[in-house]
Amino acid sequence: MSNKKGEKRLYYAIFQIKLWEVYGKHQAVRTYAGHKMPVREVQFNNDGTEFLSASFDRYIKLWDTETGQVGISLRIYQF
Repeated sequence: MSNKKGEKRLYYAIFQIKLWEVYGKHQAVRTYAGHKMPVREVQFNNDGTEFLSASFDRYIKLWDTETGQVGISLRIYQF
């Protein structure tokens, strides 16, 4: 998610993913929780409305950026 006014950045820590406001108040806008082990990768779609997260719990989750809901959760047996 990126635009000049109100740009936001995504950071992930241990078991949660946090979306941070870069300009303005510099605070967490939303926290995405659902993995049981540390998150290892996050990728947004082109318009920033959804993102995938991959975790050491061997799940890949498709998140709705605005609602924080998981649309799809896939179990991966090998990395």
